[in-house]
Amino acid sequence: MLTEDISNAVRKYRDDCKDMLVEFLTEHKKGGNMVADCIMRYKEEIVDISILKKSLQTYYKIYGLPDNSSQVINYYKKKGILPQDTIKTFRAFREAAG
Repeated sequence: MLTEDISNAVRKYRDDCKDMLVEFLTEHKKGGNMVADCIMRYKEEIVDISILKKSLQTYYKIYGLPDNSSQVINYYKKKGILPQDTIKTFRAFREAAG
């Protein structure tokens, strides 16, 4: 029961974070820098790369653009902008919680 409650809370947080990122991306459509701006602004909230990827996919779908989310994420990984410590901590928690 507790594991299910934790899983539901994590899913809700993940979905809320995705929605927040999509909202930022749609409101601040500034070309190439908007993704970097989004990452920098919400660095603590992006707890998993899949959240950023799903946000970008939703953004691209809204504007009828091709899905370049993997390329964008790889680009920012190489630049070292993604919050790796948070992602590793969340992944460890998720694995420990089952």
